[in-house]
Amino acid sequence: MKNSLPLYLLFALFAFGACKKPIMEVAHQSIPPLELTASIHDSLPGTAVSVLKLNGLTGVKVKYHTGLYTSYFEYHADKNLLLKTLSELPFSLNAAMADTRCGSVSFHEMKMFYKSIPTYETEYPFWKIDRHNVEVYECIKPPFRHLVQITNSNQVFHRIEFLGNS
Repeated sequence: MKNSLPLYLLFALFAFGACKKPIMEVAHQSIPPLELTASIHDSLPGTAVSVLKLNGLTGVKVKYHTGLYTSYFEYHADKNLLLKTLSELPFSLNAAMADTRCGSVSFHEMKMFYKSIPTYETEYPFWKIDRHNVEVYECIKPPFRHLVQITNSNQVFHRIEFLGNS
């Protein structure tokens, strides 16, 4: 009996410890996104990739724990052809709202949009462009939002945001 006392004490310590739930939860805000390589083929239909001559183009995909993601691409394209191609992209038939044309985005709207994105994304070249030498357009094609900045030399900075399946 004397030898079994330490065993009982050890068992009691384990039993009391097992009743406490370990704190393993992490606040959603502290889960960093994954940064992955993205292919333009994952973001645009094959016909759009062909028309814009973007075969083999890769960019960056920022994927969040929620399943949402944003992709960034840089390339050269004719502004009119790009806007026409984006306007003709298909969209979900369940969409509550979709654009049939790309709309111009003002400097003020771009500033407000910048404030709403996660800080992590502000480090990409898309957000470092001199706003005086670009035209900005938005085209919502659920489940995606396309935001493009086109420089005077037809360099395109393209942000494609997955809005979710709703």
